[in-house]
Amino acid sequence: MIQGGRSGVARYVIALSEALVREQHAVDLFVAGLDADRVLMAGQKDISGNDYLDLRPSVLLVPTGLGGTARVINGAQYDPD
Repeated sequence: MIQGGRSGVARYVIALSEALVREQHAVDLFVAGLDADRVLMAGQKDISGNDYLDLRPSVLLVPTGLGGTARVINGAQYDPD
C-alpha cells in the first residue's frame, strides 16, 4: 500500500538510512550483520501477522563514510571479515 507517495518499504529504507547517518561513527559493516538484517527482513509479516512479506534487499544504502567498506564486501568472493 502506498501512503503519502511512498510505499512502506520506501519509508523503512528512508528511516534506516537516516538512522545510519545519525550513527555514522558507531556503525561498522560486517557480512554477518548484513546477513542478520537480511534474515530479519525476510521474516517480516503482513499487518495481520499471517503471511510473510518475503522482503529481499537489493540495495545497500550506507553513509558516504562506509561506501568503501560496502564496495569491498560487495565485491568479495569470500567473507572479508
